[in-house]
Amino acid sequence: MDNFMFANESASKSAVADDRSSWKVLIVDDEPLVHQVTKSVLAKETIDGRKIMFISAFSAKEAFEILAQNSDIAVIFLDVVMETEDAGLTLCKAH
Repeated sequence: MDNFMFANESASKSAVADDRSSWKVLIVDDEPLVHQVTKSVLAKETIDGRKIMFISAFSAKEAFEILAQNSDIAVIFLDVVMETEDAGLTLCKAH
């Protein structure tokens, strides 16, 4: 998993590690099982010495609110089809 690139990669690794202790990963899906499986598979992973902190959203609206409050989310796992057939795509365009 050393090939991942995250926000603030231009900063030195030691400076990034000092700023935050974990990567914020947003899971956006209307199926609770997707959240459970994603968390269980990645729970023990570390990337550049940092653990993963999961944030869950079960709709595009909820994800939009989370993104408005968290500018430091490193990765988003996004379901395209949720409350509408293009809710995830609409979220991408809006944010």
